[in-house]
Amino acid sequence: MVTLPLAKLVGIILETLFYGMYFIISVISMSLIFERTRGSGKYLPLFRSAVFISGGALFIAITGNWVANLLRIFSGFIYFQKGLGASIYFDNDSVVAETVSDVFLSLSVAIADAMIIYRLWVIWSYNKVVIIIPVLSLMGFIASCIITIQATARIATNAEVQIALDVGLTPVTVFTLLTNLYCTALITWEIWRITSNCVPIGGSKLWHFLAIVVESAAIYTSWVIYYVACHQLNSNLQFMALDGLTPVAGIANALIHVRVGLGWTVEQIYGSKAKTGSSVVTAPVRFAPQPSGAGSGETRTVGQISRI
Repeated sequence: MVTLPLAKLVGIILETLFYGMYFIISVISMSLIFERTRGSGKYLPLFRSAVFISGGALFIAITGNWVANLLRIFSGFIYFQKGLGASIYFDNDSVVAETVSDVFLSLSVAIADAMIIYRLWVIWSYNKVVIIIPVLSLMGFIASCIITIQATARIATNAEVQIALDVGLTPVTVFTLLTNLYCTALITWEIWRITSNCVPIGGSKLWHFLAIVVESAAIYTSWVIYYVACHQLNSNLQFMALDGLTPVAGIANALIHVRVGLGWTVEQIYGSKAKTGSSVVTAPVRFAPQPSGAGSGETRTVGQISRI
């Protein structure tokens, strides 16, 4: 059986590991985006772009959550009752460090969900109808987070009992799960639809699959499913999953930004103009054989394609 202190200790180890990965990928992605912008010299539009603003806000929120969790680990295992009352300390969710952590956690997830909604909007050619459901779900998530944080800041009871009784936390998990499942499914479908008859030269099925996984933020969605499952089972593993949620969200978004910096996103390769501060890339593509007798080796460029 996984005890609460053990879950917290393993959780901060996983969070620190994932945060390190996120930090490195973020630096790489920003470097690539700056490198692509350097040729044009248009740095001001970059600073105003969705990529830079959302990426910076997410980085601050994830870092704040990680620091708050570290402080709580030190307090629980070292300072509180000289390290002998860790179980009592972690059972109390009303401590200041936990409240601060909850605020940064909520901000991180809200920003990450907003970014995947924006990604859905871009992939679907700025179709406003397709984002109505996730936008409403995001609003519900924010309202539920406010209720949850207020409740946990006032009540100092056993953590497991509190989670079971807290009326705000279950809607939080439902709303974020709905947002991510919806967006990931529709992004995956649209990318598959666009690229099913149009595969980059030198590409492979593996790279095509990885591109879909990265651009649909499937990594983050999978971790959300893992957390929700642990929460519904009322297992202490949920605390480990919760600690890793924010850096995993950061990794998923930073990987998308790496593809933006490299010019490998679907809208860049296949001709859509994304409002991300990156220029559109013309890349050679190979069309699949057509029944009308078109040659299987025919190669064109995106510039010759009016619509896919």
